[in-house]
Amino acid sequence: MLRALTYWLFRYRRTLQGTVVVSAANPQLFLLAIGAGLGSPVQGDVEGVPYLQFFARGMLAAAGYRRMIWAT
Repeated sequence: MLRALTYWLFRYRRTLQGTVVVSAANPQLFLLAIGAGLGSPVQGDVEGVPYLQFFARGMLAAAGYRRMIWAT
């Protein structure tokens, strides 16, 4: 029993580390590349909000939606 528990905890730890890194790094890299890179020519605000904040909120919503889809 203890051997099986140790095995599954080890597997979960490996999976968890990869999931956390991908879930955290992917939106940040995309925000840096697209938001800051292509957003620099955008002058002014989008609906009264600075472009980078507008884009970051969209990325947060998209990441949550993607996570919800994969969790089910």
